[in-house]
Amino acid sequence: TSQTIANLNHWLYQNLIVLAQSPRWRAEAMCSKGMKEPYFRLGCHLVPQYDYVFGTATRFSERAVHHIIRYENLHHSFHKLMQVYGYNVTLPPKPKKKGTGSIAQNPLRQHSSLTQQNIDLIQTIYQDDFVAFG
Repeated sequence: TSQTIANLNHWLYQNLIVLAQSPRWRAEAMCSKGMKEPYFRLGCHLVPQYDYVFGTATRFSERAVHHIIRYENLHHSFHKLMQVYGYNVTLPPKPKKKGTGSIAQNPLRQHSSLTQQNIDLIQTIYQDDFVAFG
């Protein structure tokens, strides 16, 4: 497990440092065009969510996304949003949990497994996310 944690931290650092050193772009437009900028590596999965919702201060200042659905309330919030727009669309039922272990018990998903260097990068890169979304 310690080797796996070390691999995770190495992978995370290698990808976060590129993101930290890249200029921020208008994410929702650029990701859809398949931009090859380092900021959009890994299929845009590391782009801060703030950049999707609000754009960036230097590129885009108008809010692009007006309905935010938090994962913790996905089913309920999605249902309410569909009602607002008059769509008869539902999500499939939540899958039943398999096994006895909790995701929180997985050492790779614990804050304590991250290096301080990665924690600092995460706090810097995603600062706007933490402020806007908690």
